[in-house]
Amino acid sequence: MEVGDMAVKIINDWMLFFYIEAADFNYGSVVLHKGKKAVVFDTMECVANGKRVKDYLQDQGIESYTVVNTHWHFDHIGGNSLYQNDNIIATANARQRMVQNKNLMETGGKGEIGRDPGDVDTIAFIETSFPVVLPNMTFKDSLELHLDNLRIELFQIHIHTRDCLVGYLPEEKILIPGDTLEAPLPLIIEVGNIPTHIENLKKLKSMDIEMIIPPHGNLGRYDKGGYSKDFIDNTSNYLTKILDRVNEPNFLEGRMEEYITGAVEPRESYRGIHQENLEIVQRYYKN
Repeated sequence: MEVGDMAVKIINDWMLFFYIEAADFNYGSVVLHKGKKAVVFDTMECVANGKRVKDYLQDQGIESYTVVNTHWHFDHIGGNSLYQNDNIIATANARQRMVQNKNLMETGGKGEIGRDPGDVDTIAFIETSFPVVLPNMTFKDSLELHLDNLRIELFQIHIHTRDCLVGYLPEEKILIPGDTLEAPLPLIIEVGNIPTHIENLKKLKSMDIEMIIPPHGNLGRYDKGGYSKDFIDNTSNYLTKILDRVNEPNFLEGRMEEYITGAVEPRESYRGIHQENLEIVQRYYKN
């Protein structure tokens, strides 16, 4: 695929995945739909790409929307303005972060804010600008939604950033993880909270899960029903190994392949992300 191309993957009769190719990784949105109603997990990184998703859904006869922002980062809320007359759901923490960084996102501000070990709770970068439309429904801990006969559980979990939520369909055993799980490896934002992330990944691992549909993943995986539960181990092992090795003399020379498992496929563009992960972890944790 070329940068900017969009693919629509039909996961099953009522689940779609929208994949837009970017230079370093992809943007993604998971949509659950029944009849004329849909639940949209994340709205892409800008209005234009968010509109491509909504236009497709409208062509399928969808008229009613509920949006779920899995966290506050720009590539998950960029198209919120397309749903100003619909319910937009996020954690209370996510809404707070959107308010605090509204000007930055609306002006396309740049900065390595979240990659600085001194700041564990802000975004890594902004690649675009867009009108920030805030969630009108927030929750702490958990919230249950229903889409006809589909039961969707949302719960806040501190992995990647403290405002993250995941979606879980208990009867279907499907996890929609947002950026708590990313392939082939996590972009470390809250470097000081890595031990907390590892502990909370154990909570995900304890759940009854058969399918995982992450926003950032290998395109071919979505043709095969997404990722298995081993995907959780890949993230946990990566974070654990990076902490275990931080004081080794050649730590910064560690290749991506040394840290990921067979549950994911390497992606060349993630070599730079991996290198940045090593550097910020070393600055924060090296004795």
